[in-house]
Amino acid sequence: MNKDYSRNLIGYGANPPHPKWPNNARIAVSFVLNYEEGGERCILHGDDESEAFLSEIPAATPIKGERHISMESIYEYGSRAGVWRVLRLFEQYDIPLTIFAVAMAVERYPEVAKAMKEAGHEICSHGYRWIDYQYMDESEERDHMAKAISIIKEVTGERPVVGTPDVPVLIPAVSSLKKAASCMTLMLTMMTFRIGIQRQADLSW
Repeated sequence: MNKDYSRNLIGYGANPPHPKWPNNARIAVSFVLNYEEGGERCILHGDDESEAFLSEIPAATPIKGERHISMESIYEYGSRAGVWRVLRLFEQYDIPLTIFAVAMAVERYPEVAKAMKEAGHEICSHGYRWIDYQYMDESEERDHMAKAISIIKEVTGERPVVGTPDVPVLIPAVSSLKKAASCMTLMLTMMTFRIGIQRQADLSW
């Protein structure tokens, strides 16, 4: 074997260093479950092509004008079995979850959202659809935001207090949509993938 190998595959191995946080502080870990099944792109939902962005199929491509049965079955596993397994697991260890709930998915399966609420999990709005909102017309996006808030409130009995845009967006763009969520206070978590951090914008809407 060539010993002149520049990659380090070992790291600290079985003996990682202690981080030694100031004042022996501990870190808080937030567990989030995305619930999008039934809100993804699908011609049954009025879309012109199938889902492709979020998938277990490597290099998936959308199918235009036709149903993608394999893709649909992946999402159906999530709503039929996967979500219940995750909920049981977190109940077993008494760990609360934040649910990033797509409102159309909640609308199609309100029982699962009610079960999440009854288990004490925090349900937040993850938009009306699991689609790309980056280039959507502002008036349509306003409508989607209002729909999402209304549906989640109707199903769970409470307005969502947290909103998570489905794509990284700029604060001014989000602020321009504030009327869609009038009389609400939403904490928007802006996920910036390119630098691997999250930043929060407290917008009193």
